[in-house]
Amino acid sequence: MTKIKYDKKDKSLYMKMAVIFSVLAVVDWCIFLNGEDILWYFPAEVEVVFICAIWPLGMLTAGLWVGYMDAVLYLKRLWKYGYEVPVDKRNFNKDLEQLPRTENVVRNGQIKNYDSIMLSVLTGIIVIALLIYDICFLYRYSGVGKDILFFEGMLVFGTCIWLFLGIFFARQISDQRYKCDVEIDSSRKNRRNLIDGLVEIVLLLIFTFLAIRAINDTVQYMIKARAGH
Repeated sequence: MTKIKYDKKDKSLYMKMAVIFSVLAVVDWCIFLNGEDILWYFPAEVEVVFICAIWPLGMLTAGLWVGYMDAVLYLKRLWKYGYEVPVDKRNFNKDLEQLPRTENVVRNGQIKNYDSIMLSVLTGIIVIALLIYDICFLYRYSGVGKDILFFEGMLVFGTCIWLFLGIFFARQISDQRYKCDVEIDSSRKNRRNLIDGLVEIVLLLIFTFLAIRAINDTVQYMIKARAGH
């Protein structure tokens, strides 16, 4: 059975929750930045709650908006592949095969897989940028000696991870082994949709920036230590 991932109720719920938590996050942030006079009238425990809630609220808000966009694009894919967009998936036992068809039936290969193409291109751009940075890093710190090769190896290893991710997305462009998540075909695997792929890229990009920052700080500290500062 191919399960229905989202329906109109899910999309509406994600939007309402995203708006509510967006407002809460903005209010909390405004109070944190400009609310000293307001927080003065509350106990210290309440002030701590406001401060500690900033990041969780921000992350929850971002997650809800991601879920909303994922639902919107999923329902759009359903319509493109000739399904009626369900109001409540429980009416069809959450089974895609029970979902009624419309006249907008799509034949195999009629829709190009732009999601995998976009993810492959984006990942390829990041790989090229990292390769350029790796070369510049080695040139900049070449005077440090052989020790810099260890850090250069770490950077190259990170670049290879991005390269493998790009190959992973590029392989999914083919319809022979991969399919869209609204296609009923147990012989092929589901490819990454755009939202899931972007989330993976963003998370890996954050980790990459933190790693690069740590490597640079370590090399700078090593240079200062050798200089006796």
